Amino acid sequence: MKDDSFWFAVSLRFSGEGFDPREVEAMLGLKPRHLRIKGESSVKASPPSPVNLWSYRVPASPETGFDAQIHLLFASLKERMHHLIELARRPQVNAELFCGFGASGRGGGDTIHPDTLQAIAAAGLRLTLDLYPAKPSADLCGESEAAMHQEDDSIIEHPIGPELDLHTFRPNEIGSLIPEYLAECRQRGILRVRIIHGKGTGTLRTSVHAILAKLPKVQQVIYPADESSGSWGATWVILSPDDR
Repeated sequence: MKDDSFWFAVSLRFSGEGFDPREVEAMLGLKPRHLRIKGESSVKASPPSPVNLWSYRVPASPETGFDAQIHLLFASLKERMHHLIELARRPQVNAELFCGFGASGRGGGDTIHPDTLQAIAAAGLRLTLDLYPAKPSADLCGESEAAMHQEDDSIIEHPIGPELDLHTFRPNEIGSLIPEYLAECRQRGILRVRIIHGKGTGTLRTSVHAILAKLPKVQQVIYPADESSGSWGATWVILSPDDR
């Protein structure tokens, strides 16, 4: 994509206590992009996952708008649509369509038609929208279409590293997630971490900053991040290099 372009990404996500993420692929016929089991570590020496999570991203080009991607998702489910509805209606299951949008300074937007919104509601899905910079990280949207369709479609997990994207977690989980994640980063010598909270209403950002303010090993909080790192949708955290 060009520097002044825009992009769209749509993901189907399930999280919560009321399902086993390992059974969703068989139910829906979709290979997950992320799969986490509560209490288990996806990467050696990483903190256990605080939540069950299953996530699938629609394999469409970044220029394909929300409406078309959502229709592509529902079409791929075909006769399995009743399984999605059953799963979404289970107690203690959070079912959502997450729509991410990025654009340059010239702005941009998209339209989701009423019939599409009705189909989302009928499926029992919550619709979540968020904004990102024009140049997202690969984990958000920046993969090429060819990469999305590659034969090696194994489950991708988040290793401990200099970036924590909170969009795969529920707000009530970040209170334990952030301290544990940053503590693991310090142990590995990672002292500069970017936390992606999105722009939205600012509620998640406020919660993140309140948590960071209570952590003694947080040396500095930089917000907003620079334009290339997410601007108002991300916060840089500088950690203390020692145990003082």
